[in-house]
Amino acid sequence: MKQTKHPKLFNSLSGGFRLTVCLVVILIALAAAPHVSATVIANGSLQLESLTITASSGVVNTFGYSALATAAGANSLNEVFNKSENTDNPTAFGAITWVEAGVSVQTRPLPATAAAVIGMGIPGTLDAEVHGIAEGDFYFSLDITGATGPVSVTLDAVLPYMLSVSTDKFGRGTGVLGFSVFIAPPVDIYALYWSPNLTVGRNSSSFISGTHSMERQVTLMAGQTYDLAVDVTAWVPGAVNTSTTPEPATLILFLGGLLPPMVIRRWRSSRS
Repeated sequence: MKQTKHPKLFNSLSGGFRLTVCLVVILIALAAAPHVSATVIANGSLQLESLTITASSGVVNTFGYSALATAAGANSLNEVFNKSENTDNPTAFGAITWVEAGVSVQTRPLPATAAAVIGMGIPGTLDAEVHGIAEGDFYFSLDITGATGPVSVTLDAVLPYMLSVSTDKFGRGTGVLGFSVFIAPPVDIYALYWSPNLTVGRNSSSFISGTHSMERQVTLMAGQTYDLAVDVTAWVPGAVNTSTTPEPATLILFLGGLLPPMVIRRWRSSRS
């Protein structure tokens, strides 16, 4: 167990060479997608640039790191991909017609970082539907020494992001980004949670980008070991392109199990 007298800092993506290379590959692949004259276009990216954990007294110790990267997608052509990797520095990338997803997580060498990127485009006036998700998770434990009783702990996160959805008169689409830090036990809580989303109807467009900073204080007990799960997700839960009456969305059932609650179940089973 490594101890430090300073706040534990998970610094910027610029310090992680491997993560940067993975992101460049992912973005090049997405840029190469044939989005010209597409009826529905959705692109999203979310990066965990930094996560700082500071105790008001005592020393914060972190240990036991692991990570998981998952990229999955499905379309109305009955094409499916589901790629995952569970290593210290996992990456996952998958592509089928109309959708590509990539994710990279780095825990070795510390500090840990994560990024998820997704791109989707349905061309022409095809009757089509598509869903995709890119999800990066890492897990670790912490305790506080050098103090007694309840201790106030501050969590700070910095998250560069981009999300866009556009359609013509035949399309409808949704894009979602998600970030969470989950702490357990004794009471399971989301210490941090943020999930911007865009939904546009026919012949419309919407775009958001920037750097989101968030902070929250929680009370933890000195001497108690806590398990944390960090999730970074870019998700296209529905993109429909139809020149007639659209069919009900059904592919969402495939990806439903990959939402953040599934992250918690994977995390718990991996630690049992």
